[in-house]
Amino acid sequence: MENSQHINRGYRFAKRLFDVFFSLIMIIVMIPTFLLVSLWIFIVSPGPVLFFQKRYGRHGRFFWCIKFRTMNKKAPHNLPTWEIDAPWQYYIAGGGFLRRFGIDELPQLWNILFGQMSFVGPRPCGINEADLNQRRQENGAGNFRPGLTGYAQVMNRSCEDNSQKAILDGFYAANASAKLDWTIFWTTFSVLSHPKKKR
Repeated sequence: MENSQHINRGYRFAKRLFDVFFSLIMIIVMIPTFLLVSLWIFIVSPGPVLFFQKRYGRHGRFFWCIKFRTMNKKAPHNLPTWEIDAPWQYYIAGGGFLRRFGIDELPQLWNILFGQMSFVGPRPCGINEADLNQRRQENGAGNFRPGLTGYAQVMNRSCEDNSQKAILDGFYAANASAKLDWTIFWTTFSVLSHPKKKR
C-alpha cells in the first residue's frame, strides 16, 4: 500500500509539473493565435472576447472555466451545447469553426497554469450537471483536476449520456497513469482532425 501511494504521489507530482511547464510554453507560443482570435471575435461580434462559465472542478469545487466566446449574447448560459436547441443559430461568424477544432478551448491553458485544470482529466461539467458531478465523486474521477481533454472525449466525443460519461471517467480514475495520459493527449489530435459535434 505504501508503495502504491508513493507511486500515486509521484505520478500526480509529475502530472502537475508537466501541466505548469507545458501550459506556460504553450501560452507563450500561442500568443499570436490568441491575438488573432481575439481580434476576430472583437470585429464580428459586440461583447467580451472571453467567456467565463462556472464549472465543477476537483473534489466538486466550483471554478470559472475560460473560453473564447463563440456565441452571441442571446445564447443560453451555463448549458452544454448539446442541450441547446439549434445552437448554431447563436454562433458568431466563425464560431462553429472555432468550436469544431477546439480553438475556443485554448484560454483554458490559463486554468491549467493556475491549477484549476490539467491537460488530461475528466472534462469539467457545468453547474446544471450535478448528477454527473455526483457520479464522479463516487467513482473517484472527482479526485482529478478537470482536463482540457479526457478519456471520455477521445472514446466518444459526441457522447451526451451522463451515465456513459461517468463510466468512462471512472475507468480513467481507476487506470490513471502517465502512459494513459500520453495516449489520451496524442489521440486528441486525431479526434480533432476528424471533427464531430462539439459539446
